[in-house]
Amino acid sequence: MVLDLSAVVVAAGRGLRFQKTSNSAQSKQLLEWGGKPLFVHTLEALSELSLSEIILVIRAEEEAQIHRHLEAYSLNQPIKISFGGERRQDSVRLGLEKISSCNRVLIHDGARPNLSASFLRRLDEASKNHDCLIPVLPVVETLKEINAAGEVVRTHDRSKFVRVQTPQFFKFSKIKDAHEKLKDSKIEFTDDAAMFEHLGFKVQTCEGSLENIKVTVFEDIKERVLNAR
Repeated sequence: MVLDLSAVVVAAGRGLRFQKTSNSAQSKQLLEWGGKPLFVHTLEALSELSLSEIILVIRAEEEAQIHRHLEAYSLNQPIKISFGGERRQDSVRLGLEKISSCNRVLIHDGARPNLSASFLRRLDEASKNHDCLIPVLPVVETLKEINAAGEVVRTHDRSKFVRVQTPQFFKFSKIKDAHEKLKDSKIEFTDDAAMFEHLGFKVQTCEGSLENIKVTVFEDIKERVLNAR
């Protein structure tokens, strides 16, 4: 039986900027906040959706810790573990390969735990009409291009640019095929929609959420993350 929606949650990054700003060698996904690791907050948020399964992509050396935390919390979704690769796109591809069968898949950064139920349900419903749907926010600051010396080259029209978030929703067969075709590419794709664009597929945008920030440095979680949930 082919189920509708599965998820790949990427939590395999080293988080060097976070470690530097927090003066800790611990991965950000394992940082405890409100009594739970960051990645658990993310998984609990995704439980608002009816997912056939979640593939959690992690670093192999953190497997024992991840399993201990998964056993400690009651998560009402079936979760499989996959180990990450050299690059983010490698980690996502390895996660996609673990999915049993589905029509659609969402791909999400494990370091984005602030996912409201209304935001997720809105994305889920809108994604049913598109092969690729991504949440975006407008650029509100002035956008300048600089050269290697730090000199301004030009100022861009910010109305033509957006900031991209996850989760990104895809038709499963198409994003899996895209990853397979580009697995040996030298291009480093910073999100999965960029792979769709590269292959000439249409990427549809929709309104993102200001609360849906990504934990990159320690100040992100100390000041803002999880205040809204």
